Amino acid sequence: MTVSPRSLGAGRRRGLRGSPDARFASLPAALPGILVLLVFGAVPLGILTLTALGLGAAGSGEEPGFTLGHLLQVFADPGLRTELWNSALVGIGSVIIMLVVGVPLTLAMSRHEQNRPVSVLVNVIFTLPIALPGIVVGFFTILMLGRTGLFAQAGPAFGGMAYALPGIFAAYIYFSFPRVIGPLRAVMTSFDHSLLETARTLGASRVRTFFTVSLPIVLPAVVEVLGTAAAVTIGGYGTIATLSQGERLLALSVADELSNHYQVASASGLAIVLALLAAGTLGLSRSLAHLLERSRR
Repeated sequence: MTVSPRSLGAGRRRGLRGSPDARFASLPAALPGILVLLVFGAVPLGILTLTALGLGAAGSGEEPGFTLGHLLQVFADPGLRTELWNSALVGIGSVIIMLVVGVPLTLAMSRHEQNRPVSVLVNVIFTLPIALPGIVVGFFTILMLGRTGLFAQAGPAFGGMAYALPGIFAAYIYFSFPRVIGPLRAVMTSFDHSLLETARTLGASRVRTFFTVSLPIVLPAVVEVLGTAAAVTIGGYGTIATLSQGERLLALSVADELSNHYQVASASGLAIVLALLAAGTLGLSRSLAHLLERSRR
């Protein structure tokens, strides 16, 4: 029996992957990253959870001792309940709106990726908002939709919209722009445009081609991008801090409770709920994207 070098190499690779030594061979290289996650992620999260349960530091007028009250206050207080709802609505809704615009845009852009100078310029323009702090994004919104903003000069109905939900939506759509466009562009670089040309040759309209060919291919990636961008947007503080004269989001109350009222346990409870909302959105989207990916195989 003759054993080819290729089969020998494959056998060696299979053996190497399956051995315990191979499984832990990359662990030393991963240790610095794991340590950073533990020290700056898992440990503070554990302390925050203990504080929210009344087992850590107590703030002004807060009674130490185990309680679920700090975690459940967001469901008992009508004002906080509205802020939680607004956070989910603005965080997820603004990203969905951005995706409706972003998917056709990035598909069109991927056709011109070979034109390097144009591609680099477009990339810089479209990712610029990620370099802007949330406060600057809020300031932009006031310039456009504030009481004396450019839109207010066109029509009084637009004056002060920056401080209502429509204005906050507009601000967070701009905030999420690079967080949606960037990952989508990375996905679209491997998109096979010949599939679209084939569908068009067979007589399908552009709209039908988009919904029956393009969208099913990119849908798992779109769902994953939705969860990631929404999780970041839900926790965004700077923008709502600038626009907080009317509607409020939960991130604002977390900062208020800690900085202005020194309610450590209360702020920790609200922060945990906010983190769970963001993490739940992220986890749900990744699970759904995984299911969509598996259904295509």
